[in-house]
Amino acid sequence: MWSSLSLSASDQVSSQAIDHAALMPLYVLAGAAIAVLLADLFVTRGRVWLLLGLSAAGSTGAAVTALLITGTGSRSSFCAAAARLRSGVDVSAACSYVTNYATTAVTVVLCVVVVVVLALSVPLLSKESAPAGEYCFLLLCSLLGAVALLGARDLLTLIVATEGLTLPVYVLVALGQARRGIASATTFFTVSVVSTAISLVGASLLYAVLGVVHFEQISQVLTARPASAEMGVLYAAMTLVLAGFLFKLATVPFHSWAPGSYDAAPLPVAAYLTTVSKVGGLFAVLLVVVGAMGDRLAQLGPVLAVLAVASMTLGNLAALRQHRVSRLLGWSSIAQLGYVLVPIGVLGVSGRGEVSQLLASSMSYLGFYLVITLVVFGALVLSRAPRDDGGALVDLAGIAVRSPWTCAALLFGLAGLAGLPPVFAGTFAKLIVLRSLIDAGAIWLAVAVVLNAVVGLAVYGRVALACFASSVAETASLPPCSSQRRRAPYVLAAAAVLAVSVTTAVLGLVPEPLFDICHRVASSLATLLM
Repeated sequence: MWSSLSLSASDQVSSQAIDHAALMPLYVLAGAAIAVLLADLFVTRGRVWLLLGLSAAGSTGAAVTALLITGTGSRSSFCAAAARLRSGVDVSAACSYVTNYATTAVTVVLCVVVVVVLALSVPLLSKESAPAGEYCFLLLCSLLGAVALLGARDLLTLIVATEGLTLPVYVLVALGQARRGIASATTFFTVSVVSTAISLVGASLLYAVLGVVHFEQISQVLTARPASAEMGVLYAAMTLVLAGFLFKLATVPFHSWAPGSYDAAPLPVAAYLTTVSKVGGLFAVLLVVVGAMGDRLAQLGPVLAVLAVASMTLGNLAALRQHRVSRLLGWSSIAQLGYVLVPIGVLGVSGRGEVSQLLASSMSYLGFYLVITLVVFGALVLSRAPRDDGGALVDLAGIAVRSPWTCAALLFGLAGLAGLPPVFAGTFAKLIVLRSLIDAGAIWLAVAVVLNAVVGLAVYGRVALACFASSVAETASLPPCSSQRRRAPYVLAAAAVLAVSVTTAVLGLVPEPLFDICHRVASSLATLLM
């Protein structure tokens, strides 16, 4: 039955020409990772600063290279020619790796985020709380996987790139508290391996039924409506593929690994998990849902909408019960992810919403969330000793007196996550999502967003109140900036927090540039449905 949909050898001729310009950001990151390893091996004096500099230069170089490629338009590599399946369905030419405005814009954002994470990592690495060479190498390798993921246009490339993003993070999580870090990394690794296996099973079933793996060709075959006898297997395959990527994204009910990993990981790694890792997972889901299964959005949309509401609700309610800061932020990230996913669910729930507008609202929320989250984690880095994790809420007691500027940055970020003025970036983020839901006629989803936003006020209010509580003991952990001997490693981290805070404030006052970029990214993604 399934073989009737496969290609004969004479039906398709593949053109595997490589456009090296399209792959140049990947080459830059790979070269930087190798340079970090060599420098770690041969350099002794000033090694930490050299490794951080090489890593930052590699990330910056990849961003600049991606921007230069944008000026030449869309590029592609590893392309398969147009063909006719034995079932009589014609499929157009498709490529495994494509760069366009969306991939370039997000690549630049991810590279900038990694530079900020490197700045936040200076206190950790300067005190040799983690091996600098391995740390920087793994961070660059993970970024390499994230950039490759953005350009993936077939299931196999997407799955391999996703593993490239997540595999280094297991080790980065284990670099935290010795016993807790290893335990959380093991849980993370086990869940991720299972999710990858689920995705591979789904991909193999899709190929068995459809005979193609490129997203564009999958969409074309689905539009041709396969035989009804195969629909059960087809929907099972689609569910498995999507479930595997939702595991990576930590969407309810595939979220169990996230809070523990956030709590055990070093704070800069937790910041990376909640930013770059989330963006990669979201784009993997978007490529599958919009690129490959767009013709089945009517069936997938309600499922995604329910998962988004479940993520918002469970994430906020569970965060209310947490007493450790990083674990609370881990649950908060699950809730925030629900706000990002809910417009995507509307693609199938309501036929009145325009695809590009809904995707733009999701991208806009994600953009605001990235900068605000970096402010929060940056403030936590400044408030803790290099070897410390996020600590408990009681550890924040007295920080408003001991370190008022760090406290101000933390409160600024918390207000943004809660969507409260004067941090208008967070306010605009939630209003954009609400407007897109109302315009699409999904009133029940808009109500769910409002209710969860109210619960979120209590979540972030708990952290804010902890900052003004009286310190239990004079020996409480003082903020690092109060100690002269620990001040130098924190200068770069403080500068990064200041830069991200200013960026957040500017985006709240002048959001139009971000909106324009998000609309262009959404339009680029929406073309996958055409």
